[in-house]
Amino acid sequence: MIARFLVLLLLLANAVWWGWSQGWLAPLGFAPARVSEPERIAQQQNPEALRIVRAAPGEGASAPAVPTDTAPRCWRVGPIDASQTDALRAALAQLEAKTAWRLDAETQPGRWMVYMGRYADTETLARKQAELRKRNVPFEVLREPALAPGLSLGVHTTEADAQAALERLSERGVRTARVLTLQPPLTRYWLTLNTADDTQRERLQRLPALAQRTWQNCPEATAPAGGSSAAPAPEVVASAAASSALPASAAR
Repeated sequence: MIARFLVLLLLLANAVWWGWSQGWLAPLGFAPARVSEPERIAQQQNPEALRIVRAAPGEGASAPAVPTDTAPRCWRVGPIDASQTDALRAALAQLEAKTAWRLDAETQPGRWMVYMGRYADTETLARKQAELRKRNVPFEVLREPALAPGLSLGVHTTEADAQAALERLSERGVRTARVLTLQPPLTRYWLTLNTADDTQRERLQRLPALAQRTWQNCPEATAPAGGSSAAPAPEVVASAAASSALPASAAR
């Protein structure tokens, strides 16, 4: 009996506490004290002086380092048209931090053809082919619109070789052939900068002569000798043009 009474008493106490905490007993004068928002603010000491303070970094802490690649290096830039080299030399002379540089010329050989044509019709073309076969002269029928109908008797990388081949053909009875220039020699330049940093590179990339050109790390063999900061007089090195004759099939 006593145990049952204690259980009932405990349940009753819990029910009374629950009703009190929920404010159900407020009409009887029993309710927990509640602080409204205006009252809470009024209880603060100098609320206008409050401010949020961010935690300061620990002693010796620093921002993470951003990796950069600003060390000077050797660059090779090109190809550069011959018409732009004078303006490029002037711009290189105005660099604030001088660096050794060099312009290397690379000459692409021209192409000359010993040519017969253009003929008025395919019948004339067939007759010329028969004549060449009779003289054991090799040839190739051309299909390019600018040269057809016509015949190639050989393509050479120098005009002198083409003229010499024409003379030999004349001795064999070929009278109507002539030398035709397919492509004149083309000289382009490559700029080698010995020690250019990122600032110099960005400035040079804005020059018309170097805009949209290929920048590559230069091989050790092409780097200008010495590490002097003064720019030496530019040295132009021209490559030798090949002079060997190409077969007639190269005309295509």
